Amino acid sequence: MNFTQRPKEMSIPVDECVVDHLKSIQLPDLSLAATDGDTLNFQNLSGLIVLYIYPMAGRPDTPAPDS
Repeated sequence: MNFTQRPKEMSIPVDECVVDHLKSIQLPDLSLAATDGDTLNFQNLSGLIVLYIYPMAGRPDTPAPDS
């Protein structure tokens, strides 16, 4: 399996500009716990931000939820 090439049966992605409005979105005044134990406030961020939240990732000291 070659991860650097698109499989022949996969269609070529088309840029439909459906997320262009996200480029200028204002982040809310919201603070969340960061993985390093610190607190991260969205309004204190600058530059290009990619925010990825995976709510079911779990923690090493907590069993994963059944669902």
